[in-house]
Amino acid sequence: MVIGCIALISVFLNLFFISSPSRPDKIQIAKPLSVENDSLIDTLSVLVDSPIIEGDGIEILNNGDEFFPRLYADIEGAKTSINISTYIWKEGVVSDTLLALLTKKAEQGVTVRIILDGFGAKTITEKDTEQFINAGGKISWFHPPHFGILTKFHKRNHSRSIVIDDTIGYTGGMSIADYWSGNAQDKDHWRDMMFRLTGPQVQHSQKVFAALWEITSGEVLATSLSPSQAKSDFRTIGMINLTPDEDIEQLSTFLITSINAARESLYIATPYMILDTRIKTALLEARERGVDVKILLPGEIIDSKLVQSAGQSYYKKLLENGVEIYEYNPTMLHSKMIVIDGTWSIVGSANIDTRSTFFNVENVIAIQNKTFGKEMQQIFLHDIGMSTNITIKDWKERSIIRKVLEPLTFFVDKQL
Repeated sequence: MVIGCIALISVFLNLFFISSPSRPDKIQIAKPLSVENDSLIDTLSVLVDSPIIEGDGIEILNNGDEFFPRLYADIEGAKTSINISTYIWKEGVVSDTLLALLTKKAEQGVTVRIILDGFGAKTITEKDTEQFINAGGKISWFHPPHFGILTKFHKRNHSRSIVIDDTIGYTGGMSIADYWSGNAQDKDHWRDMMFRLTGPQVQHSQKVFAALWEITSGEVLATSLSPSQAKSDFRTIGMINLTPDEDIEQLSTFLITSINAARESLYIATPYMILDTRIKTALLEARERGVDVKILLPGEIIDSKLVQSAGQSYYKKLLENGVEIYEYNPTMLHSKMIVIDGTWSIVGSANIDTRSTFFNVENVIAIQNKTFGKEMQQIFLHDIGMSTNITIKDWKERSIIRKVLEPLTFFVDKQL
């Protein structure tokens, strides 16, 4: 019995706790990188083995009122294919509307494929999708609950990738649920962003969906990824955290390398913040260089108080070193963005947490362009205008309950 208990505890610790003696606590950059020239984007292109794509093809969509009507119109106009990979899919008005539209397109002969996550879409039943399937629609599942893969079940497909007719793509933070509708007007309607891709930028969404569809369905999609020949001052690079593992994942390195290039400003919005040692070090070093570091997080309205407490355990160290922290007041903040020096923007599905870097399939796009960066920066500053600035004095005077809860999350924060 004792041996059995020891074995069980050992397996649990090995599976669910991040501990890697071979993983350095800090990333060293061989030479200074900058967002003002091509040194950063060229370095990251080699690091993640992803091409640099040129051409202005990204549109910012704020909240559901801008996203869903645009998505529905693009789906209505689809002629050949609609491919959707998303994390959350919950019953409700948005789900009913979208499934009815996709069923209609499938009946018209358009090939419609959907990848659902076994955890994020767990409330969707066969009854919900019956008409869609009968019309010829295709659904595959990423890591559905199954006894043989219980040790992989905690690894989720958190990516957002929508591709229509191989010419229009979407990525960002939103999924399919009613709280993503509206305009962030109250606690039942979240603040979030999506990004509509056209032109060569669609290649990234195609790559993400095709890779996941092969994994989940066994079908290899024939796709054409022709590099753009046009030269432009709007340059992008995408990366997929497809098979994350604590020793080989690249997302945190992608983020840290970008942070290390900051010289003036570093603005981050994320719904969940659980920092690995290397990202925390990079943020503190940015402050040491005199970079204006601001982080925007959810306030009182959040879908998980436990995750929030885990993130707040980092507040003291960050605040003491001059990082500014803001908590969004109007509703749940689910936006995910990094803007560096008003020129380098990172958007997509990933949160600034260890679940995104170590366990989830994620997709992000980095954009090197001053006009786009300034627009993203203005959106960020507008959002912090509706937020509470958390000072070190405020934080020291927080409630006893919060002070007790924060250190306890250490034991589970990497799994949240």
